[in-house]
Amino acid sequence: MMKQLFMSALVVAASLLAPTARAGMVCWLHSATPQTDSAKLVFADPPYFVEVTHRNGIRTQIKASSPGPMTVDLRVGEDILVTQGLHGSCQIKVTRVHQRLQLTVIEEVGMPGMSLDKSVKLLAARADGRFHEVHADSADKGRPQHR
Repeated sequence: MMKQLFMSALVVAASLLAPTARAGMVCWLHSATPQTDSAKLVFADPPYFVEVTHRNGIRTQIKASSPGPMTVDLRVGEDILVTQGLHGSCQIKVTRVHQRLQLTVIEEVGMPGMSLDKSVKLLAARADGRFHEVHADSADKGRPQHR
């Protein structure tokens, strides 16, 4: 019983310490804009830690601790891992599918001793210059379909 109360208190405390999420925001991502061969990602207010894996395999770590949004240009073939404390992480990969840029967003939230909540979203670039969530059609798993 005490362990359950302690875990509940940890979850409440972690949610109070986490940055305020805005409607529609995933992985602290404030906005994403497709470029020719990259995606311009703007993240909401830190603190969180960022690790970018470049196409050549080199990893760059960034500690975002200053107030205000953080901008990262992520090229096709690169990915970014964003973590906050022990309870949340997000990985975003940039690929090109059917001549369009696509973001694969994998978000994981959990506390030690509790089950992990994981979600995967696909965002494809559209003609309006923004990314939109898509899902795979059951007949053609590789071709994204807009929701």
